[in-house]
Amino acid sequence: MNGDTASRRLGNTASRRLRDTASPRGVLAGAVVAAIGVLLIESRDQWFFNDDWGQWGATRVGPPIDHPARFFFAPHNGHWMSLNRVVFEGVYRVFGLRSYLPYLLPILAVHVAAVFLVYAVATRAGVRPWLACAGAAMFAFFGSGAEVLTWSDAFGFAAPLAFGTAQLLLVDHEGPLDRRDVVGLGFGLLSIVSGGASLVMIGVIASSLILLRRWKALAFAVVPPACAWLAWFAVIGHEGEHTLVDREHAPQMAAYFWRSVSSSIESVTQLGVSGLIVAALVAFAWWRPQSFCAVGRAPVAALAAGVIVFAAETTLARVNLGVEFASSSRYLYIGGFLALPLLLLAIEDVVRKVPRLLGPAVVLVLWALVANAFAIDSFARTWGPRRQAIRDAVAVVSQLDGLDTVAPGTRLVDPQHAFEPEWAPTVDVVRALRDHGDLPRFAPRPEPERLAWSTRLLLGVISTAGAPVPLAAEITGESNAVVRRGPDGCVDIRPAAEGTEAQVRVRGGSSVRVDAPGLTRLRVNLSSVVDGTLGEDKLFDVAGVVRIKVGVARTDALVAFAAPTLRVCG
Repeated sequence: MNGDTASRRLGNTASRRLRDTASPRGVLAGAVVAAIGVLLIESRDQWFFNDDWGQWGATRVGPPIDHPARFFFAPHNGHWMSLNRVVFEGVYRVFGLRSYLPYLLPILAVHVAAVFLVYAVATRAGVRPWLACAGAAMFAFFGSGAEVLTWSDAFGFAAPLAFGTAQLLLVDHEGPLDRRDVVGLGFGLLSIVSGGASLVMIGVIASSLILLRRWKALAFAVVPPACAWLAWFAVIGHEGEHTLVDREHAPQMAAYFWRSVSSSIESVTQLGVSGLIVAALVAFAWWRPQSFCAVGRAPVAALAAGVIVFAAETTLARVNLGVEFASSSRYLYIGGFLALPLLLLAIEDVVRKVPRLLGPAVVLVLWALVANAFAIDSFARTWGPRRQAIRDAVAVVSQLDGLDTVAPGTRLVDPQHAFEPEWAPTVDVVRALRDHGDLPRFAPRPEPERLAWSTRLLLGVISTAGAPVPLAAEITGESNAVVRRGPDGCVDIRPAAEGTEAQVRVRGGSSVRVDAPGLTRLRVNLSSVVDGTLGEDKLFDVAGVVRIKVGVARTDALVAFAAPTLRVCG
């Protein structure tokens, strides 16, 4: 035996050993571990954001839950999310808001489940294990849906998919009802209480059972969750915020629907030819419809139909938000998950007919994996700074000396839009978290930064009454403004003509209280006396009274008001 023959035999032996030791599931498990590591690294700058603060919302001020029934069952953007509240509350009771990482672990756990469910659905339909492994690994690094993977509140997007797909696999069998259907119903009920996507999954499960002609199983699997949701909606769910299509946005419905469907395919392939791919998949399904009326393939067809159902549902409910909202990252996670098994099955069928296309198919899947992995970093870089701005704002606000005097219910809405006004926490929440020790140990903020935030953030939203005190300030009038000092030390200012201004010079780091009867918004300009620079016009929500902090220590400042008659106090 010559050396070349021995080398070939040694190489063949090594290949067999590699095949024997490396299983698709083992490789997929390694890819999942790597993906979780990447997601945790990319999430290091993430913090509590928008809907996260809705875990308190109108039903909660701080650590105590005043109305448990409403807290756990009240709708969130029209969705039933009781399981999310239970998970959030459990994490909060242990960790407070001192770290964001514990809140990401539940969403990452259901994402891992979703990855292995993609593998299970694909292999059950006949996709070769290594191709299914590659597709599921791509979904593990699904950067198109990075918003879900780096946001704790997005548990409500991933959990219904995972629970619903678990039920889908359990009911995918022939014969009468058995224990699998009972366990599947449990997953279906978990799905219905964890987010709006559960309604789509009810339709997916119904479609699969119709294809299998399991009529009793259809009633057993679908009716209880559907009735539970309808009962919840009748009792409390109808109180949620519902964005429905109006006459103005009706012409955009077709564009929104198509963008929802096509972007779901693009999110998986990372290619801009989604229209052709969608057409090819429709032709594929239509050419061999009977092949989907069998155990294994019925779930694939049902999930693909879920893309259409999901696009129709979001079109009716969200078209008013704009066509571009159809391709938001949170929706791509759902659409990509629903479409991926059919894409893998289509590739498998094509490769079986034309084996030489296996190479290009592998390249396509690897391209999708790498492109999605890079999309995770792109998303984190885009949203990380905004979420850090929220963290900085809460840090500064929690350290302000005058926080306890702020009127209850005041929201932290800042001009730089770090907070969405609807979900901005109130000062009551910040105070409660601070007093309960549930916030991180923020480093003390420098005085200039604290004063800057007082002007930029707090003072744009904080209105407070309180007894008037004498104003230690020089009063000057422009354009013959009428200035009158009252017996209580306050000053009444009335510009002589509309559009003119009255200026107040305040000495040192101080604040002024402005009474503006009948006004809800007030334009104020802060200027520096030292260097003469003009400040920016700022709009304040006054609700009749506003307290404005101006200047820094030992520095004079001018406060210019353009409004009807004002009463200014210290």
